[in-house]
Amino acid sequence: MATVYPRESSARVRNEIVKTFALVANSDPMIVDVVESALSDSNPATVQYAAMAVARLRVVHLLPRIVELFRHPDRVARIAAAQAMVRLAPESRRYLTDRKNAAAVETDDITRKTMIGSIQAIERR
Repeated sequence: MATVYPRESSARVRNEIVKTFALVANSDPMIVDVVESALSDSNPATVQYAAMAVARLRVVHLLPRIVELFRHPDRVARIAAAQAMVRLAPESRRYLTDRKNAAAVETDDITRKTMIGSIQAIERR
């Protein structure tokens, strides 16, 4: 599946590939490459699963890419970024200021509350 993702034109199929990686994959370098690429996918649901995969696989070198998702136009991706940051603690603590800044300008109430909750969860750790 890792070799299919870069050539796949269907957003639905790309989403299913990344979802599978988020739920059951290991941190094989080819899989990590797909997950990193999927953080920029045009489909917000695929980005969501990519953030989940980064968190589950603990790919901490992709933390800066997760932080970038706080500016994603779709709230699904922003929520996934906040949730991923909690799972990537304690390494994600150094990005608390970024998260606080994102929460301060967030216009969607549920997303803002998720961001604030993620901040509080990491500060307690």
